[in-house]
Amino acid sequence: AWACEEKMIEQYKLLKGVSRGQAIVQYLTLVESLPTYGVHYYKVKDKQGMPWWLGISYRGIGQYDIQDKVKPRR
Repeated sequence: AWACEEKMIEQYKLLKGVSRGQAIVQYLTLVESLPTYGVHYYKVKDKQGMPWWLGISYRGIGQYDIQDKVKPRR
């Protein structure tokens, strides 16, 4: 957790001189580029009782392994 705090402080310092609006745009641009952005996950089970994630987003529907919400299985 401490390393995370340090990294956040470093990143915050890089924003010196950046307007609030520019910082928001930079943040949203970064977040929107993440593969899990906008995906709503639902824990489900298949016919054999195996758990997995059903991911629904503006890009469509994806099936994800229970250990990996980033790369869809289908």
